[in-house]
Amino acid sequence: MCGISGIISDVQVRSAALINSLASIKHRGPDDSLYTDGSSFYSTDFSNTQTQQSFPTSTSKDIESKLWLGFNRLSIVDLSHKAMQPFYDENTGTYFMLNGEVYNYAQLRKTYLAEENFFSDSDSEVAYKLYLKLGDQFVQHLRGMFAICI
Repeated sequence: MCGISGIISDVQVRSAALINSLASIKHRGPDDSLYTDGSSFYSTDFSNTQTQQSFPTSTSKDIESKLWLGFNRLSIVDLSHKAMQPFYDENTGTYFMLNGEVYNYAQLRKTYLAEENFFSDSDSEVAYKLYLKLGDQFVQHLRGMFAICI
């Protein structure tokens, strides 16, 4: 399963803390890594080539923020780069990460999200879109094994 890491603090924390955290759980998600400070996304030295080309690799580990979210990806359902997390919704400022598997994602997509546009074929994106549509009650519809960070 994937690896989720995060830091929420009252004081500024350097990006090195989250990078070190992601590095320590890299075995949980060997396919890719991405993290955010709530305003920009960054790749790491251990992100895959496509992610490093799409997002700047933080060469300075001195970027500071009070919020850090990071994700190490283990690709299972959708192997494409389009399913990379965290997902972000600009309208609500919502970040979403899912570790695990949602077994009934195809049915949920058909039943609740038929009119939605999707970037990927991942179960995680279905859970993300369902959260945006239903709010906290979305989790009542998920069947599987998972941990979610919103």
